[in-house]
Amino acid sequence: MSNKKRIITGSLVDIFGSVLATVVSFILIRLYFDVLSKEEYGLWLAINGLASIISLVDLGVDQYFTTVIANDKAFFDSKFNTEFANSIFIKTVISTLFFIIGLFLFITLSSIIEINPKYLSVAKITIAVNICYFMFNIFFSSANTILYGRNHFALVNTITILSNITSGILTYCMLSFGYGIVSFPLSLFLLSLIQFLILATIIFKKYPHIRLGKVNFEGKRGMIKYSLSFQIIKFAYIIRTQYLVIAINNLAGPAFVTIYNMSNKIPSMIPGYFSKIVLPMFPSLSMFISSEDYKSAANITLKLTKVLFRFAFFFGIAVYLFNEAFVNLWIGKDKFGGYSIDVWNIIYMFFISAFSGFGIIIYSTKKFEKWTYFAILEVFLVVILSYVLHNIYGFTGIISGFVLGSIPSQLYLAYISLKQVKYDFKELLKGSIGYIFIPNIFSLVIAFLIKTLVELSNWQILILSIFIYTLAHFLFYEGIKFLKYKDSDFQTRLLQSFSI
Repeated sequence: MSNKKRIITGSLVDIFGSVLATVVSFILIRLYFDVLSKEEYGLWLAINGLASIISLVDLGVDQYFTTVIANDKAFFDSKFNTEFANSIFIKTVISTLFFIIGLFLFITLSSIIEINPKYLSVAKITIAVNICYFMFNIFFSSANTILYGRNHFALVNTITILSNITSGILTYCMLSFGYGIVSFPLSLFLLSLIQFLILATIIFKKYPHIRLGKVNFEGKRGMIKYSLSFQIIKFAYIIRTQYLVIAINNLAGPAFVTIYNMSNKIPSMIPGYFSKIVLPMFPSLSMFISSEDYKSAANITLKLTKVLFRFAFFFGIAVYLFNEAFVNLWIGKDKFGGYSIDVWNIIYMFFISAFSGFGIIIYSTKKFEKWTYFAILEVFLVVILSYVLHNIYGFTGIISGFVLGSIPSQLYLAYISLKQVKYDFKELLKGSIGYIFIPNIFSLVIAFLIKTLVELSNWQILILSIFIYTLAHFLFYEGIKFLKYKDSDFQTRLLQSFSI
C-alpha cells in the first residue's frame, strides 16, 4: 500500500473511530454523574490537570525521532539502533524527573488545590496512580512513534480507539464498585499497558532489525538544541492549559471546573479531530523538507491550511448554534456555563484548530526561531490577564484572560512556518479564500434560520438540525462542483467535487 493510501486509510479509521469513541464517552460521562457529584468530578479534573504538569519534561524526543524514522535511509541504517538507544536513555532521565516532580506534587497536594477533607485520602491515591500512568506513557509513546513514523496509521489508530473505549467502560465499572475517582487513572494505566504489549509485539515482528543499541550523543548538538526548544514550547503549553483548571478550582471552586469542562467538552475535542488530519502529514512533510523539496512542502501546507481554516469556521458556527442545547439535553442546564463562556471557548478552539498545521512545519524544519520566547511570554500573559479580568468579570474573566493570552504565539507560529516553506501569506490567502469562506457564508445563513425558527428541545430535533446544517454546508459548495462535472462518471465526479 502506498504512503498516500496509508495516510488516507489511517485518517479515516481515526476520524470515524474517534467519533464512535466520542459517542461512547458522552454516554459514559452522563452515567458517571449517577455515581459522582459535580464536586468529585471537578476534583478529578483538577488532580489530572496538576498531574499533567509532570509531562512538562518531554524534550521532544518522539518528534525528533519521527524525523529519523520517516527517512528510509536512516531507519534501515545500522546507526538507527543508536538513535533508538539515545531516545530511551533520554526518556529514562525524563522518567526520573517525573518521579521527583510527582513526589513533590503528592506531598503538597492539599496546599496546591482546594480539597474537601473527606476526599483527601482518595485524592492522594488518585494523583499517585495518575503520576505512574504518565511515567509509563513516556516509554509507551515510543511504540506509537515508530509505527506512526512508518505510516501504520490505521493499525495504531484502531488499537488506540478500542483501548480508549474499553478504558471508559472499565472506569464506569470501577466507579460503580465504589473505587471513587481513582478509577479514572487506574483504568487508563491498565489499558495503556495492554496496548503497549500489543504494539511492541507488532513492531518486533515487522521490523526485526530494531534493537537497543549503545547510547552515543557524539555530534548530536542539533538534537539537543531541538529538544531544548521543544521543551520550552511544551512547558508553556502545559502550564497555561493546566493552570486554567487549577485557577478555576481555586478562584471559583471545583463545581465551576465541572461547569467549564462540560461546556467546553465539544469545543475542546474539535482540535483533537483536527490533529488527526495534521499528524499523518508529519512524516511526509519531514521527508520533503529534509530533501529540500519546498515546492511539495508548500503544496501540502496550502491544502492543509485550506481544510483546517474552512472547518474551523464550520465547527465554530456549529458550536455556537448547538452547544447549549447539547449540554442541556446531555447532563442538565446547571452544567452549561452560558454564551459568554461559549464565545471565548469558540475563539480558542478556532485558533488552536485552524493553526494546528503550522506546528508540524517547525518540527520538520527544526527551526524554532523566536517561537520559544513567544511561548514564555504567553504564560505570563495568560496568568496576568486571567487574574486581572477575574477581578472585573468573575468566572468569565478567567476564561477570557486565558484565551487572549494564548493568541500571540499562534500568529507568530503561522508567520515563521510560511516563511520556512517559502510560501507568501498573500498567496496562501488568495488560493484559499473561496474554499474557506464561500461554504461558510451559507452555513451562517442556515445557522441563523435554525436559531430563529427551531426550538432545540429534544434529541430528535437537535440531531436533525445538525444533519441539515452539515448537509447544507457540503451541498452548497461540493454539490455545485459535482453538478459542473457532467462528463465524468459518478465516482470521478464525486472525487473531483471534494478535491482541494
